[in-house]
Amino acid sequence: MVAASDDTYIAKVLFVAWRETHNTFTQVSSETGIPGLIIYLCVIGSIFTALRRVWRESRGRKEFEQHYRLAYCLMLALLLFVIGGMFGSSAYHFFLPALAGISAAVDRCSRIERFRFEEARTQASHPGDARSPRQAYAGARSARSPGVSRVSLQSRERAT
Repeated sequence: MVAASDDTYIAKVLFVAWRETHNTFTQVSSETGIPGLIIYLCVIGSIFTALRRVWRESRGRKEFEQHYRLAYCLMLALLLFVIGGMFGSSAYHFFLPALAGISAAVDRCSRIERFRFEEARTQASHPGDARSPRQAYAGARSARSPGVSRVSLQSRERAT
């Protein structure tokens, strides 16, 4: 027979279960503090802001319907992640980094496509060019010019 104190020792040493909160946000705040929670919430907010910008700028434009749908679905996924985070501890799983990466890629691709479309529209609006903006856009997409830098995109957006 084993004494009661031995059973308690065996239970504590051999059968220790990892205990975590059942809320992602309290898990982050308890393990990283208030600054960690603020950074975590800022990451979620920046992902939502980028997706909302893509969704808003591509809404109602037939050329960017895929961007609109993709941004909408990713916003729903982010919303479900936040709601699920209130009931489960998924702070350190791959879900948030995966959503952040996909959202950043969608934002970047959408900016490049809008830039190319506006550039094609500008070129097609010259009197000597008989192509429609959609034809010019198709030609600009097929040319696959090297990547557009963020600085040139921002300067182009300011100019319009």
